[in-house]
Amino acid sequence: MNSLEPEILLDSFKIALLKQDSQQAFLLIERLSLEQLQHLDLDTLLSLKEMIAQSIELLKKERDTLQLQMAKAKKIQKFLS
Repeated sequence: MNSLEPEILLDSFKIALLKQDSQQAFLLIERLSLEQLQHLDLDTLLSLKEMIAQSIELLKKERDTLQLQMAKAKKIQKFLS
């Protein structure tokens, strides 16, 4: 899955974002290559840019949720000790 066709790449991003699957979105971003990007048309690049931005927001949201859960767990641990 190193060089996906533009339509497949965009569809894969859409599916990952609809499912709120940050791991899949991250994998798609990680697997993008400069060579692959150089062969995409402007509309596809703009769509990809937006989906990457949405993926980053999803990752930030999950990070914030995890930080809250960690803080709660630490409070509970402190209370129990």
